[in-house]
Amino acid sequence: MTAVIKEKKQYNIAILGHICCNPPGRDVKDFETGEYNLSQARAKIIYDYLIYKGVDKKRLTYKGMMADYPLGRGEKNDRRVELQITGINK
Repeated sequence: MTAVIKEKKQYNIAILGHICCNPPGRDVKDFETGEYNLSQARAKIIYDYLIYKGVDKKRLTYKGMMADYPLGRGEKNDRRVELQITGINK
């Protein structure tokens, strides 16, 4: 995945972290920090990893989506990170 993102330099990417098992509009506790921002922390880990692997951080954003977008296929599918193309630079 990282190689493709590095190769396709024209794409800007949003990293979206999701959680399960909570009412919409609420996040859950990140046990490392004690803050209620697990969906954001989940996305930031991927953001940091991609930068570490050499992806230009100007092309990346990240956001916690809380439990607002369940897939309806069970809890394990709602604990996820999605990558979304947000722009194409020519």
